[in-house]
Order: sequence, then structure tokens, then C-alpha cells
Amino acid sequence: MKEDLYCIVYVSEQSIPYDMNMLIDLADISAIKNISIGITGFLYYDKGYFFQYLEGDRKYVEQLMSKIKSDPTHRFINLKEVLPSKDGKRRFPHWSMRLIKKEFITSITMENVIMEYMLSFKEAGLEFNEHSNITLDTMLLNISKFQSKYYMY
Repeated sequence: MKEDLYCIVYVSEQSIPYDMNMLIDLADISAIKNISIGITGFLYYDKGYFFQYLEGDRKYVEQLMSKIKSDPTHRFINLKEVLPSKDGKRRFPHWSMRLIKKEFITSITMENVIMEYMLSFKEAGLEFNEHSNITLDTMLLNISKFQSKYYMY
């Protein structure tokens, strides 16, 4: 079922030092609160900065963002509204608040990107359609990001 989702990302900088236990506690407490108001998303932390993606009813996301912005443990830097997914479904329906660790991010490899496209193309009946074209564009963009890291000769 298509929801009327409001999706945002924000970046903030810590005001106090965080350790892994503090981050886990933050994510656990947030997950419990988010379940009650229907918010899903994830939190990523590295080198003193937070990157968070939230999706849910606009009213509840905006209320939560108001609390986050006034939290003295970090300095709010920037917020961006993100378009909902093309099918209107949540991107992270099972994550009321998932703490993503660096190891998870670095495990997303070019192989994963290509496999995702190949599966998408197969699901489209091996035909190019709007979805497979968008997926192809995304795949090529993601692969292009690898070119500065890897030389393929």
C-alpha cells in the first residue's frame, strides 16, 4: 500500500564525545520511540558526525526533527528533504532506527551494485523499461564513483 511518506536526511556534528555503547543506546531508545509513531530509518556515525535518514508521516518526522535540532549533544548542520521511492513504499520498513556501522557501508561493493541491476533487468523480463533505465543510471553513477579508487586494466 502506498503511503504519503515524508523522507529526510540530515547531518550533524557531535558536541560531546560518543562511544559505541552510547550510539547503541541512542539507536535502541530511538527505535522504541519511533515504532510508536511509525518512523523508520537509520543512523550512521563516523568521526564526530551523524548522518540520519528518516521516513514517516510528515507531522511526526517534523516533531522528531524539532527535538533533534534542540538536542545539545550535537550541532545541527543541514537537512534535506528526499523524494519518496518511486513506488511510494518505505525504503527501510523494518528499521525503526538502525545504527549502521562503517563495516556495513564498506561491504556495499561494486559487485552488489551490478548484481542489483542484473536482477532488476531480469525482473523486467529482460526488457528495458522505466524502472530498469533508472536502475541502470543509478548503477552507472555508483560504478563511476569507484573509478577514482580502482584502476581496471
